[in-house]
Amino acid sequence: MVQITRLGVSGIPRQLYGSFVDKGDVASTINSFISDIGDIVFVLPQTVITTALTGDTTDTNIIRIPDEVVTISVAFIFRFGTGGTDIKAYLQSSLDGGTNWHDICSWSGASFDEFKLFNIRKGTSVTSIYTPDDGTLVLNSVKDGLIGDRLRVKLTTTGTYGGNTRLSVNCGLGMHDRYPLSEGLGGQIGIR
Repeated sequence: MVQITRLGVSGIPRQLYGSFVDKGDVASTINSFISDIGDIVFVLPQTVITTALTGDTTDTNIIRIPDEVVTISVAFIFRFGTGGTDIKAYLQSSLDGGTNWHDICSWSGASFDEFKLFNIRKGTSVTSIYTPDDGTLVLNSVKDGLIGDRLRVKLTTTGTYGGNTRLSVNCGLGMHDRYPLSEGLGGQIGIR
């Protein structure tokens, strides 16, 4: 049984319950749940990984997010096929229109299916000078307080994956209260 509870912009808890036979059903159900309330973006739609990658980014299709976003809930959904040694994905943001990028969330996987959730807060104070990470944030962690106006994913893999190994990165955007849920956002970018 999977239970997801999140607060809508009105502060009212919204819940999703479900039993899943196939882990692939989790992603599609969560995506339909979040898109029903209008605030999901697919930063990396389901992408098949076949060759070793070093710092590949989704630069050609960057997701722009509005200033009113105050939290980002991130789902890394990895479906292992065969081969490969490890995979690292960094959700990145930019504070200068896409000239410079910094990590705000990181995840790593290896040779088994994974479904990991993270939450990032924009309003967290960063009280000391911060040197931005670019593909080097401590794995499986977040950096609160540094959400800019756009998102992308940077991928690095070791070894050659096969057997339909795939990754998707979905983000639920928590908006400021003055924007109703019905005004949702959406978009897709992928690695080319």
